[in-house]
Amino acid sequence: MLSKYAVDKQMHVLGGDDELIRNIESFLKSKGFEEETITYLKRIRESEPARRVKSNGKNVSGTYPSKKMGLSIQFESRTLEFPAIFEKEHNPNVLEYYDQPPSFKISYMLNGKNQAHLYTADFFVIREDWIGWEEWKTEDDILKLSIKSPERYQLDENGLWRCPPAEEHAEKYGLSFKVKISKDLNLNFVRNIRFLEDYLLSSNLSVDENIKENICNNISERPGITIRDFLNQKNEFKADDLYTSLILGNIYTDIENETIPDLSAKLYISKEYKQALKNIVSSSTLPNTEMSISFKVCHGEKMLWDGIVWKILNVGETSVNLINEVKETIDVPVATFEYLLKEGKVSGISKTESDNNELEILKNASSFQLENANFKYSLIRAYRNGDTEKYKDEVTERTIQNWLRKYKAAEKKYGNGFIGLISEVNKKGNRVKRINDDVQIIMDTFIKEKYENIKQTSMMKVFLQFQQECKQQGYEPPSIILLQKT
Repeated sequence: MLSKYAVDKQMHVLGGDDELIRNIESFLKSKGFEEETITYLKRIRESEPARRVKSNGKNVSGTYPSKKMGLSIQFESRTLEFPAIFEKEHNPNVLEYYDQPPSFKISYMLNGKNQAHLYTADFFVIREDWIGWEEWKTEDDILKLSIKSPERYQLDENGLWRCPPAEEHAEKYGLSFKVKISKDLNLNFVRNIRFLEDYLLSSNLSVDENIKENICNNISERPGITIRDFLNQKNEFKADDLYTSLILGNIYTDIENETIPDLSAKLYISKEYKQALKNIVSSSTLPNTEMSISFKVCHGEKMLWDGIVWKILNVGETSVNLINEVKETIDVPVATFEYLLKEGKVSGISKTESDNNELEILKNASSFQLENANFKYSLIRAYRNGDTEKYKDEVTERTIQNWLRKYKAAEKKYGNGFIGLISEVNKKGNRVKRINDDVQIIMDTFIKEKYENIKQTSMMKVFLQFQQECKQQGYEPPSIILLQKT
């Protein structure tokens, strides 16, 4: 009889809300695992946590309501395991993770005597490219343990901490074991997590639909606006609604590199949108004899700098005066401004056809379309740099040549090529229906519920789940290209 823990996980899989592997046996067989390992992994997935974590004088424990897992995940420390959990929750390469997995026996020498006992790791993790156990320690603790039990914890020649007894157990099943320490965590990331802790640990977060729409529209109009400037607007948005929207994935900031507590973090409508803005700047500076800077350095001209739209107010002998859409001004020394131009850090916004037309195309593009364009652009760069290893297994040279034609046409029209890579099939005329109505419904559901709503799943992962769902319902799935264009 399955435990309630196992039943809850199975219901989460059947519900299809997130990314748990629906057919674990097929998944593991595709990775080349033997039946013994598959049986062992299935038992780990169905087991309740081996122990309940407790607070002590040094640590404050708790539970995190994981949307990915559909369960509450335990952590023993708010400064170590908790940030590690959040990283797994939002890393698309992590498919599943379990706290306090079933214990296993380890043995090692201590003071000349053989020691054998049961051991419980902090997590068992299933990634796209790695499956195994993780043990998390502070740097101070691992140093003390390595002195006390040198056969159990060791520093190898590459400067990595190892636990040979646990690795020996993992290797029996073709699995892995990692010792992770506090230094492995991005300190800025940890600081942000601590700041957002109350929101992250809440199991009932929500934002009024009208407020959510206003927040998204505001950030869409001002990509790269800081939290401070956003909250200082006359709209008087509440910080709680903003941070809740951030946790729910309605908006985006680079939580690893931006700093949220001091309110300097830049906000975007999505990760794909931020990358697309970066690619607009980059695509204006790729080696190309036909290209030139698409604006003159003079009063009234607009440009993109670090994802923010700036307007030139004045060009003086020693500095260039700029203003952004939230009325912030800045004086940039002429030498610095010339350096930014030379290095491609800023890009003029073309005024052909309509002012800021390329930004309008970005705002109207779906997350799928932007990720698709970002993907195409990365392969075009590889192609131009002669890096065949990066694109030869992805697409044919004929496909890249087709993308390049669109890229070059956009260079002439907009001053950068990236815009030409954004699919605009939704604006094209009537077409012959290419797929079954039922398949279209499945496709629309996957895009809405698994990709655009969660905003933590890669396009390829959604396609593989969509493909599996179509086959289970007896339909032949369309290609990933058609899904990307939806």
